[in-house]
Amino acid sequence: MDAKLGCLTRVRTATTVFTAIFALMAAMVVTLVAPAPAAHADSALDSEEATFCNLINDYRGQNGLQPLRVSFSLDTAADWLSTDMAQKNYFSHTDSLGRDAFQRMTAFGYGYATSKGENIAAGNSTAMATFEQWRTSPPHNTNMLNANYKVIGIGRAYDAAGTYGWYWTTDFGGFVDGGSPCPKVDQTISFPPLANVVYGDPALTAAATASSGLPVSFTSTTPSVCTTSGTNGAITLVGYGTCTIRADQAGDSTRNPAPPVVNSFTFSKKPLTVRAVDAIRPVSTQNPAFTATYSGFVNGETLATSGVSGAPSCTTTATPQSPAGAYPISCAVGTLASANYTFTMAPGTLTVSNTYNALSPARLADTRPGQMTVDGAFAGGGAVPGGSTANLTVTGRGGVPATGVGAVVLNVTAVDPTTPSYLTVWPAGETRPNASNLNFAAGQTIPNLVIAKVGANGQVSIYNNAGATHLVVDVAGWFPTGG
Repeated sequence: MDAKLGCLTRVRTATTVFTAIFALMAAMVVTLVAPAPAAHADSALDSEEATFCNLINDYRGQNGLQPLRVSFSLDTAADWLSTDMAQKNYFSHTDSLGRDAFQRMTAFGYGYATSKGENIAAGNSTAMATFEQWRTSPPHNTNMLNANYKVIGIGRAYDAAGTYGWYWTTDFGGFVDGGSPCPKVDQTISFPPLANVVYGDPALTAAATASSGLPVSFTSTTPSVCTTSGTNGAITLVGYGTCTIRADQAGDSTRNPAPPVVNSFTFSKKPLTVRAVDAIRPVSTQNPAFTATYSGFVNGETLATSGVSGAPSCTTTATPQSPAGAYPISCAVGTLASANYTFTMAPGTLTVSNTYNALSPARLADTRPGQMTVDGAFAGGGAVPGGSTANLTVTGRGGVPATGVGAVVLNVTAVDPTTPSYLTVWPAGETRPNASNLNFAAGQTIPNLVIAKVGANGQVSIYNNAGATHLVVDVAGWFPTGG
């Protein structure tokens, strides 16, 4: 149902009465006295009526006019008409008792010889929507901006059976019969939860809004963990733990302070994955010294620049007397320590072989400028581009026989990659498998032990998926064909 409007104005001087805008009916003398309605018996405005009171006074102030006070007599008159229209389903300045606006104001105690006016509206529940109904209607807007008015009464009522549901009335008067300023309006704060963060996450900003539209200010109640101030919501993290942020809106001349809203989140160290490097040895020999790789650094940090100190303690269940087979390598935190990282340990595998031929490590490839290999081949060729494959000859080099070799044990290292990527190592001449042997982040230098079958021409193929990375490849041993 469309919204409705109505307007009535009377400007009275000491001797002359003028009726402006339009009159609903001729003046009538009514001797009936209407009972005061239950609502507004204490002249209290509900929240939307109070909001309207402040809206119209803000509007009048923008137009150089003085604010209106709330008149008890006009407020009860306005509330009575809104309730009467809602309950009896009509829309008119003439009420169900036959009185026009000015007779009704008099009946409720506002019978002064002064300027008077009335606006009525229907169809909207909120103060803002009703205010806009009247503001965009010239005669109603004229009433709201009448400089002769000093007091106002505001009433709204609802009846589901009414044609328009909600009914509003504002009565205006030029004589101040006591009353009070517009009551301040309550407001609330909407402050969505803050996500937990870890070291290296982007800077966090608190965001909250007040129902009034006024700016929200933020303070930290845990300054040992986080700090913030003012209204921009930027949070500075200074320590690990629980950060608690309080959002406040102090109110103003028309709005009460909002109840503060508190949100908390945790700031934690970044987990690093410490993975044991796979190893291999012949049977009846001592276990090699076990090492580990690190992944998960942030902010462009590496092991050397991250502040991580100490080393993990890595062990295996295999002994020199253990038969050939695969044995787990388990790492504990050991002496590892860091101000900004925690450690998650991942196992590796020790392969004990009765056919493995260990070699003193020999460098078979190094693509970095100015670097050398065991025989000068595959040296200084430049970073391997993303999406490309390098074929590396492994037989007949670094102690690996030229023939009779089925597989080689290689330590493959990615150096200074430009983007996150992975390497795949497989026999040259065969279809590249959908697998990775080494995963790395941009800027990371990381090795991994790879056992690769030897393919065509005594070569293995090494594929780089993305970006560009230098390769360093060392041979540590070999298996005979059929071994």
